[in-house]
Amino acid sequence: MIHSTGYIGDDINEGTGSAVVNVPAGGASSVLVRVTGPDHTEWAYTVRCPGA
Repeated sequence: MIHSTGYIGDDINEGTGSAVVNVPAGGASSVLVRVTGPDHTEWAYTVRCPGA
């Protein structure tokens, strides 16, 4: 793991935010994004790779 936002949000407000993560150079060609939360939630996220 190279970054975690921890739990963001509650039962009333939306949890929103962003993060810039510097990934160490290496041989990996993929990234795993794991999003977890309570039942009946909706998620939207974007992963960008500059220079790709």
